[in-house]
Amino acid sequence: MLSIPVNLVPRSRRIARARAERTRRWAVGLAAYSLLLAAACGVAFAMSRTSGDTGESRLAAVSTEARDLDARVKALRAQAAALNSQLASARALGSHPDWSLLLEFLTSLRTDEISFDSVAIESSPTNKPGLPGSYSLHVEGIGKDHRTVAQFAVRLEKAGLFDRVVVADTRAVDQDRESRIAFRIDCTLSDKAKP
Repeated sequence: MLSIPVNLVPRSRRIARARAERTRRWAVGLAAYSLLLAAACGVAFAMSRTSGDTGESRLAAVSTEARDLDARVKALRAQAAALNSQLASARALGSHPDWSLLLEFLTSLRTDEISFDSVAIESSPTNKPGLPGSYSLHVEGIGKDHRTVAQFAVRLEKAGLFDRVVVADTRAVDQDRESRIAFRIDCTLSDKAKP
């Protein structure tokens, strides 16, 4: 059975995440480069200005400049920590699948003879944040008859998106003075790439 791996994280979010990472790296790199350049310029300027001074005055000037540079380094470290915190938040938000795509997909497989009462998605307890994992999808609804429900389950299975599709429950119900079939279908979806 040929299956196509599906990444539910939208392409725009993946691109935005990569752009944010690249921006953060450039910001840290430019800050470090600016700091080194400022230090080199400061040392060169101090040496040219104090060429006639005594060694003690040069030492005092270099010590003052070293304290200033140390304060700048601390400020840049705090800024880098804040950027890393923002990046971690962006990654946490960006790594979640866009379940609206799955709901649109379910709706596209549905016929007029099927109606949904509820759709629930549960993450496996073994899933780790930010890493691929598995999910359970529970679809409850009402169909015209057993054949309609079975055909819907087959369409879900043939779509190749789910690892497993099971009709967990069916029962006859009366709706608008007609006999209908209430159903629950359980599907297992793995976020890991399929071979």
